[in-house]
Amino acid sequence: MDQVAREGAAGDGMVTFSPQSPRIFLLVRKSSALLLVLSLAAACTQGGSGGGTTTPPDNGKAPDNQFGVYLSPRDFDIEERIRLAQEMGVRYFRSYPALVPVWNGQCSECSAVQAAGLQFILTIRNTANLGSAAGSISDIEGFKRAVGEILDQYKPALAIVENEEDVPRYFTGTADDYISELRTVCELAHQRGIKCANGGITYTGVTWLTYQHYVDAGQLSEAQSFSLRGLDRGQQSRLSSPQGQQVAQQVVDHEMSLVTHYKDAGADYMNIHWYPADAGAFMESVQYFEELTGLPVISNEIGQQHSTDPGAVTAMLNAIVELKMPIAVWFSSDSGFADGLVDPDGSLRSNGSAFASFVQSHSG
Repeated sequence: MDQVAREGAAGDGMVTFSPQSPRIFLLVRKSSALLLVLSLAAACTQGGSGGGTTTPPDNGKAPDNQFGVYLSPRDFDIEERIRLAQEMGVRYFRSYPALVPVWNGQCSECSAVQAAGLQFILTIRNTANLGSAAGSISDIEGFKRAVGEILDQYKPALAIVENEEDVPRYFTGTADDYISELRTVCELAHQRGIKCANGGITYTGVTWLTYQHYVDAGQLSEAQSFSLRGLDRGQQSRLSSPQGQQVAQQVVDHEMSLVTHYKDAGADYMNIHWYPADAGAFMESVQYFEELTGLPVISNEIGQQHSTDPGAVTAMLNAIVELKMPIAVWFSSDSGFADGLVDPDGSLRSNGSAFASFVQSHSG
């Protein structure tokens, strides 16, 4: 979804298939809750109690860690978002995407973010409006010029190509169209010494693929276990229907038409989005996607749904460290489908304090 509501997550994605189209539609819907299956030991580790006092790093000095944060510009101005990012101790900063068709050569946030020692994780989209889906590139030379200028101004640590490219709400082109755009942006980024990644497969796409991997491998008990921990209630309901396995396979076919080509297109990382609360399911999915794509897995969007439990945050951060993920950006915004780390007055919630304490304790 675009950042008008949020730039990234796909909600707890109900899956449908349209016989008129070869595309799989992962539609956003709200669910009453997500399964919360966390090990007690993980939930009680570092910073799980939250509410503590945090000490931000000095201005202008980038912390040495793999963590970042997204704070919505709708919630806080750039000065407050920078202050909060520094208070949390993160290295990476995600904001609104750069929209190529309406790029005017101006980056209002660049100087402030760069002066604070933060590094952009920058999403680049081929659409003129945050609320509109991107399509195939119509003017390749104009697209290249604008993307080159964007990269030169933002100087991001990582260029992200589109957002949730596996859903037509954000990308309406074909798989080939997307791979072509990914290849183009990666080439421009690499010319500048910048790494690149795909837009972020929705967590529903990620979990369907991981589930089906177990099924295809004949590991049916593992598939059943994962379905209870990684699939949301909407997915579980569809899986239990008479056409459940067919639905799962259709999603898998669509996702495979994208992710199996990312490495050849020049991507440096495999980018996934994640909202389920179970840290074990997250680790299983990351390990599978590394095996599937041959790329290190990152996430420019991890968050909580229907919860501000600090223990759940700490469990997920422990998993990220154990997996040695190069980049992990936490989505912090109250937007109906997610719960942030910060109150409207700019104070850290208990989950925000747990996040900040953990990040600072894992910074070089």
